[in-house]
Amino acid sequence: MKRTLLLLMLLSLLMWALPAAGEEDFGGQPYDYFVDYYSKNLTFINSNTGKHLIPLTISRGSDMDGHRIYTIPGDVVTATIRLDATGNLVELCNITLTSPEGLSYGDSLYNDFVVSGYHSYALLMAMVPDGEPINRYALVTEVNDGLSRADVYRTTVGHYRLVCTREGNSVDLNYTADWFEDVEDFSEDTPSENTEQYEEGDGFYIVPEEEEAPDLDTTEEDGYIG
Repeated sequence: MKRTLLLLMLLSLLMWALPAAGEEDFGGQPYDYFVDYYSKNLTFINSNTGKHLIPLTISRGSDMDGHRIYTIPGDVVTATIRLDATGNLVELCNITLTSPEGLSYGDSLYNDFVVSGYHSYALLMAMVPDGEPINRYALVTEVNDGLSRADVYRTTVGHYRLVCTREGNSVDLNYTADWFEDVEDFSEDTPSENTEQYEEGDGFYIVPEEEEAPDLDTTEEDGYIG
């Protein structure tokens, strides 16, 4: 009986000692988590939109200065991920979404672009240190809102500085680890000097003039994407 009580007490202590799922602090986002979250983010998007998106292929690139590099090549959505010296944590992550030439609202090229936009959402979310997709999606709403007011939006995500830049027909989403050297001076949520306003809801979709981007906001009640 005493042994059983001791075991129960030990299990209770362990439950208090272990961090909640998705809240472990590794000092950065582990690459394995990034890949896993990217896949689960697409599942979340699929369940809320009726899409059938599957993860894009992440290829091992050439190492750079002893750092492992992974890439997602493409013409519309691309990504480059650089790991730290241990090969475990993401050090730099760049995601670029580019609007193709000849895009017309509602045509097949536009529909393909929307799909690429969803992938950029899922990749952006993959760097959020939270175990729940609906919580990770909050960053998409935040970035969309920020880029609807100015062409640059800055914030902090876990151990990373996130700088989102909208220029011409492309949007760059750049994560930089807080331990990475040679980082430009950073001021959270500082808008760019160019305060040109965009139509509400545009977010980081680049849409044809006089057309509206799809509404992709979630609601607290059902967590569905537009």
